[in-house]
Amino acid sequence: MSAETICWRATHFGFTLLGNEFAIDARQHFVEPLSSTTKSVMWVRASDHSLVTGNPARLEDYISLLANQEYSYLMADGGVIQIAYVFDRDEIERHRLAYYPCPFAITPRDLSAYPDGGILDLINDQFMTEIEENLLLKSPIRFDYAPGAAADYHPASHITLNDPSCRIPARAPLNFDTFIKFILENFYFDAWQSEAVTRELGFRNEEDCLSDHHRSRAYLDWTHR
Repeated sequence: MSAETICWRATHFGFTLLGNEFAIDARQHFVEPLSSTTKSVMWVRASDHSLVTGNPARLEDYISLLANQEYSYLMADGGVIQIAYVFDRDEIERHRLAYYPCPFAITPRDLSAYPDGGILDLINDQFMTEIEENLLLKSPIRFDYAPGAAADYHPASHITLNDPSCRIPARAPLNFDTFIKFILENFYFDAWQSEAVTRELGFRNEEDCLSDHHRSRAYLDWTHR
């Protein structure tokens, strides 16, 4: 699958989430040539802020993601989904796919009082004044694929959560559809049950990249049927 195809599908899927009210914002994605053979796929960025946030994540990291629109999709509960790939020709060279859950219990009813999508205004008005009562301790989940950095306890494809030392091996780099399925099944089951959403997804087998060392550990595996 080419960078251009992933770019179109990531953007189009965002429109589907918006149209079915599972998201309150979705960013256009674009392809940027990096060399004669490599291209990146990412949302259109309005700033040059770093994509790297602290791990464990801090509240200020989440607020920064919102303020700078550093996301592919902003879900209806305030959760942030990021999709970023680098392709070498038509093969995934590396990726960063992340889900940042909202650290507050935001509901559609809360957001209805802010019709222009002012989620930051909502947070400041209703949650920040009593932060100790309102803050939820939730860990981001990040799927990274970086075969050039692979080592015994740094799998080529892995999941990072809660702490930088927690890198759970994953069987393969994740295609767009596999990542979205994981997020929707586990965090947005109402969206996963929506035919309008799931019919936009199509699955194909990813190429296994586990080393013998990482295959001997507990790791994430999946199949497409």
